[in-house]
Amino acid sequence: MRGELVIEIQNEELVLSGDGQCDSPGFSAKNLCYFLMEVVTEYILEVKDMDKPPVGMKSSTMETKALTNALDGLKNKH
Repeated sequence: MRGELVIEIQNEELVLSGDGQCDSPGFSAKNLCYFLMEVVTEYILEVKDMDKPPVGMKSSTMETKALTNALDGLKNKH
């Protein structure tokens, strides 16, 4: 189904929205799950997991890095 979805949206303009959910509140979070959704169709296009080590052990930068990874992943699928 994922392949069909990528083909369906391949030549469309996308309206994207994203949000991340940490495993715990505040600056002590160790993991984050980030979702990138196409607003019009409400399809979840990317899901990225992020841990603290790749972002220099700073939980406050996990969401930004996860967004970048999700957008890169979406671009690479087209």
